[in-house]
Amino acid sequence: MRPAGTVDDYMHIVFERGQAIITADHPWAALGYSLVRQANSLAEAWVGALLLFWVEGRPLRVALAGVVGVLAAAGVVLRFAAGKPDAWMTTAYLATFLIWPFYDQMTRFLFPILPVLVLYAFWAGHTALQALGRPPALAHGLLVLLLISLAVPALGFIYQRSKAEGRHVEMTDWYRTPDLNEARMRAGTHLDLLADMESIRALTQPGDRIMWVVPSYIALLADRRGVPAPAPELAPADYRKAVLGSGPDFVFLSAYHPRDTIRDTAWRAGRAALDEDAQIVHVRRRADGSPGSLLLRPAGSAPGGRDERSGVR
Repeated sequence: MRPAGTVDDYMHIVFERGQAIITADHPWAALGYSLVRQANSLAEAWVGALLLFWVEGRPLRVALAGVVGVLAAAGVVLRFAAGKPDAWMTTAYLATFLIWPFYDQMTRFLFPILPVLVLYAFWAGHTALQALGRPPALAHGLLVLLLISLAVPALGFIYQRSKAEGRHVEMTDWYRTPDLNEARMRAGTHLDLLADMESIRALTQPGDRIMWVVPSYIALLADRRGVPAPAPELAPADYRKAVLGSGPDFVFLSAYHPRDTIRDTAWRAGRAALDEDAQIVHVRRRADGSPGSLLLRPAGSAPGGRDERSGVR
């Protein structure tokens, strides 16, 4: 299920990527590359979910996480052999990510099923020792110790990160991204979005309608009525016509798209259509001075607010 009025960007991108593979010069090679990349991302997400971080040149903890992964896979096979429906559901869920385009977000997609996979690892160890005539509790104890040895360093890492100064500590990405610069960048992206929502709330009236690609975010975070933005594939003239037809009081444009983190198509389409005629109410600039988001009053809407003529570069 998804909020009403939200375009299904995910499926659109999946079909777009599928079309790119089919029309490639070597479709099978392109498909193989895509599947290998997705499988590798899934494996990295598994290791990252258990370890959170690891040190290059010290593969022991990664190998131990891999052992737990092998046991989890064996547990799925055993559930298949026993005719259990959960094995089908788990496999279908994991197989979905072999065609999912957001390989950089694999960790958060794996989280919902992580407890089940760990349970499968226990089930595989239980079954193996039972078949050998050994107490299954021995497998349970060894696996518990193994998981603790993997998790304790991660807990220390999280605690250390939580002592940092600034609002980065409020963001999940601050804790699940080992590289400090990348963690700061990822957390900063979400902090910028929250700042944008605060600006919208401060610069608009409670009854105003705000257009954006994800109107549910406007309602939730800015406490304003959200209006879905036109499709970014529209020509600039058609985009402007669609904006006027929807009648928003303001249009919010952002380089960050929560539902499409691998492209800036919506940002470029909105700017191409509205830059010349709309009035700027607020600009958030990035570190390099370029605009990262814009709050615009579309041409033809009622005047008001703190406006300046558009044409931001």
